[in-house]
Amino acid sequence: MFKEIIFDFDGTVADSFGAMMEIFEEHKQEFGFEKFGENELKIYRQLGVAELIKKRNISVWKILKILRVGKKLMNQKIKSVKPFKEMKQMLMKLKKKGLVLGIISTNSEKNISKFLKKNKIDVFDYVVGKGSLFGKTRVIKNILKTRKLNEEEVLYVGDEVRDIQACKKIGIKIAAVTWGFSDEKLLTKNKPDYLIKNKEDLIKTLNLF
Repeated sequence: MFKEIIFDFDGTVADSFGAMMEIFEEHKQEFGFEKFGENELKIYRQLGVAELIKKRNISVWKILKILRVGKKLMNQKIKSVKPFKEMKQMLMKLKKKGLVLGIISTNSEKNISKFLKKNKIDVFDYVVGKGSLFGKTRVIKNILKTRKLNEEEVLYVGDEVRDIQACKKIGIKIAAVTWGFSDEKLLTKNKPDYLIKNKEDLIKTLNLF
């Protein structure tokens, strides 16, 4: 039985894809992406962020710049970002069952808190908004240690291949959602413990109702 559920933020709880694409489009020259359109989006969804970085030969310094600047710019757009349909209701159901809920994200805690307050989502016990693009493994390990949790007591809910990979390294269960950034076929190929196609699938997976 899971005691805690850790959620990814962008693409899992928050439907922030549109805001992110606006940032890339408005600052594509600054980021070094003179061409960033539907083709790149399709590649991203089909390959995942690691393969896209490799395929486009994106340097480490450019990734760091995009993350740093992107977080600041997102603070201006976060007010227009909404939770995915039925996400708020599902989170409230989970909270009423006594589960501890958390968020881990490469987005900033300031942005996440702003989003939660605006959308009146008051169910999360903690929010961790730090770490590199591929630093979730370390962050999750720290949470397990700090909160004195065993691996089998935690479920992670995310939408990308890097979420699956991070959880497999640690040994915690991963529920991959298909409404986020990564293509369903790509998620399936990377063998998450659970493939979640709608909000009720997660409820059923937890076998709480």
